[in-house]
Amino acid sequence: MPMVLPQCVCVWYDYFRADDLSSDFGLRGIECLTLHGGLEQCDREQALRDFRSGSVKILIATDVASRGLDIADIEWVLLHQSSRGPVSIRKAWLKSG
Repeated sequence: MPMVLPQCVCVWYDYFRADDLSSDFGLRGIECLTLHGGLEQCDREQALRDFRSGSVKILIATDVASRGLDIADIEWVLLHQSSRGPVSIRKAWLKSG
């Protein structure tokens, strides 16, 4: 039976680690997208379109997401503890929730 995933955003501080996590998920057969400043604008927009449509359930983002993403029906927001400390995490949490 295939695993049913909720719509989920994972917020990561470092885009290299975000890409690593995305690769790890891919190796395990879990489809996900990344969203960070190292991507071209058109790639970021495509990732958001795919995530909003529900075709991909997991979005791994960096602080690019802290600018505010208007996405309905997100069931989970997972925040990675960053070296920036609790202030930036609280800010991301308040904007997401």
